[in-house]
Amino acid sequence: MGSPDRYRYILVAVASGIDTGEITESLTVAGVTATFLGRYLYTSSGANAPLEYFIAAVPDGATGDVVVDVAAVGEGLSERCSISVYRIIHYRMPQVFHSNSSSLASANLNVNTPAGKSFIVGVAYGASIPNAMTWTGLTSNHFTQIATSGRYISSASYLSIDQQTPRTVSLSITDATYDTSYVMVLR
Repeated sequence: MGSPDRYRYILVAVASGIDTGEITESLTVAGVTATFLGRYLYTSSGANAPLEYFIAAVPDGATGDVVVDVAAVGEGLSERCSISVYRIIHYRMPQVFHSNSSSLASANLNVNTPAGKSFIVGVAYGASIPNAMTWTGLTSNHFTQIATSGRYISSASYLSIDQQTPRTVSLSITDATYDTSYVMVLR
């Protein structure tokens, strides 16, 4: 989590591809209960791919566990959940300014940003061994396989310093199924 700071917030993006419909019931960061910010739930043929965001004020400690508690335990859950963790220093709890989501392989995820600084974060999920997840308008942070059966997630972010209406954000997922993506702007 980096150096302690009285204005430190930890943002967690949760991505999972679950057959039986689990969503995150609660999330803690270093023992602090995180606030739920939003969810995009893609559903197709009985399969669900929830993408969720949580944030917690964690001013103390340099390290800490992130614990994700799901509403129900389903087949393969431990293999199909991944998180991306971001450290934000801000004088108050960041608030959601705008968000956009899609279930398309070539997704236009444009979002509006306010005047001044804002943080844009995106998370995506694809199944059936996608060849690539390519972000435009955000910097890719990672592309990770989360299950041996070919589930992948990607996350990306960008620190905006000026108002953009819209900020052009897109995602291209090649050769995948259950494509889903969710972008959020915090200020």
